[in-house]
Amino acid sequence: MIGLIKKELMLLTIGGKSILLVLVVFLAIFLSSGSGEILSMVAVIMSLMLSLTLFAYDTQSKWDCYATVLPVGPKELVGARYIVVGMIWTASIIIALIFRIGLTLLPNATVGTDFAQIVMESLLPALAIAVVLAIALPLMYKFGVEKGRIFLFIVCIIPSIFIQTFLPRMGSMPEISLNTLMIILAVAGVLAVPISLWLSVRIYGNKDQFA
Repeated sequence: MIGLIKKELMLLTIGGKSILLVLVVFLAIFLSSGSGEILSMVAVIMSLMLSLTLFAYDTQSKWDCYATVLPVGPKELVGARYIVVGMIWTASIIIALIFRIGLTLLPNATVGTDFAQIVMESLLPALAIAVVLAIALPLMYKFGVEKGRIFLFIVCIIPSIFIQTFLPRMGSMPEISLNTLMIILAVAGVLAVPISLWLSVRIYGNKDQFA
């Protein structure tokens, strides 16, 4: 398992440079404007992109074919990927918090200085991305990178269309506070991640890697 995690981390050094460059560009923009409300979202979206990029590198290097001769099973191979994705997700939250707190120290800062609010605004998009990742990883194992991204887009866009199109026709909807939304997303993530891991292990174990 440790060797598999090291392999995943080595892949991150390949794609991490471009992601880091994007983060630096966004950081420069927000530093010049003193605004950082969207910075948390950018950081966690980068974590999603980087996590999905790992599958692209595996496809290019034919890793799954090579892994069939290793003395490890689907649980270890998929588990290592989930551990590293969790590390990426956690790192994105830390980076977002550091940037947001740093922005509050700027003379021209327009973000609030309330620490609890900063934490909440950083965790909210991160929890949402955690649910998206729980959906995305089994799709990547099932359909591959290219088709998996299409299915992920469809899965994510349908609820958005429903919310924007049909909910307003149902009359006034009760407002949901940020605390309630965070609790909903946290519960959804706690429930979704184990199910996602179980599905990914089953999909990967039943998949013909030479097809």
